[in-house]
Amino acid sequence: MVRDATRVSGASDLACAAELLDAPAPGHLDESAARTKLGDLRVYYMNQQRGASNARAKRTFGWQPAFASWRSGFEALYRDGPRGEG
Repeated sequence: MVRDATRVSGASDLACAAELLDAPAPGHLDESAARTKLGDLRVYYMNQQRGASNARAKRTFGWQPAFASWRSGFEALYRDGPRGEG
């Protein structure tokens, strides 16, 4: 995944998506309960996985994000659909 340079947690992505979809905000589990319910790998993804970087794509391909921020990209996706089908 290539994204803008703003650091954001997976929980923030989910909360934003829920808000844009008028869905309930995701619940919170402490890490021990999350490991029991969801497994180690999902807990790792949400809490410990290193963030993505767009530096190589910019340097190698001259890539620039299509949206000013990840949030504006989410807004366009949920408003217009994956291919601008709005």
